[in-house]
Amino acid sequence: AVKAVNTEQRLALVGQRIKRSVSAIQGDIAAFRQVQTLRLQRQLASLGDGGDANRLDPYALNELQQRILRESLRQASSLQDRLKLDYKR
Repeated sequence: AVKAVNTEQRLALVGQRIKRSVSAIQGDIAAFRQVQTLRLQRQLASLGDGGDANRLDPYALNELQQRILRESLRQASSLQDRLKLDYKR
């Protein structure tokens, strides 16, 4: 079990445990931060527009934000794939 209390610490500790490279762990944390930033921006916007605070329309993002979101989700997928391998053993 990982005893870290925040997500970034948990990502770092789990990454070390499963022997991910330092750059992969840094990527995991950066991806988490990017998704959180987009989520929080959407929640803030929903206060003004009354929209769903937890629904992020990727088509409403600009081109750069879309690329960042895609890459962040790829990074998360990479971590999930690695965890699947470790839990199958």
